[in-house]
Amino acid sequence: TAGNNLYAETKTQKLNGGQWNYLTNVELNNEGIISIKVKSNNTGIVVADAFRLIYVGPVTSVKENTIPNEFVLEQNYPNPFNPTTTIKYTIPSITKGKIAEQQNVELKIYDVLGREIKTLVDEIQASGTYEVQFNANALASGTYFYRLQVGDYSEIKKMIFLK
Repeated sequence: TAGNNLYAETKTQKLNGGQWNYLTNVELNNEGIISIKVKSNNTGIVVADAFRLIYVGPVTSVKENTIPNEFVLEQNYPNPFNPTTTIKYTIPSITKGKIAEQQNVELKIYDVLGREIKTLVDEIQASGTYEVQFNANALASGTYFYRLQVGDYSEIKKMIFLK
């Protein structure tokens, strides 16, 4: 089809089930006719039992690889939950000079009296988006809080556990 790309992937194979060897990709023209010429270098005998054509249509979108530029602590989901929930957060890229720094990240669970119940994350992490599962099966039903602490940044969200 005009305007689209068709690639030929060339392979060789040893006889009797031997190993396939990748040779090359070739971009073919869009004239509607494809010719494949097989030559032997020395014996005059060529054994070929397969080749593959891959149709690659036009590009419809490009996914950008974005670098986070702000902290985000999302609401857990599901909420209310029983007994497991997911907490998602994003750590931005912080650089000193031209070197991206990794940061110490703490994600902790607290009860309504402010007592620490569980530490979910306490480690150095690079910038990016992370998801953590929290299982509250051993806890009583009620309201709990989760706190993300990274350097000077701190944010708290509320979640509800229903048994």
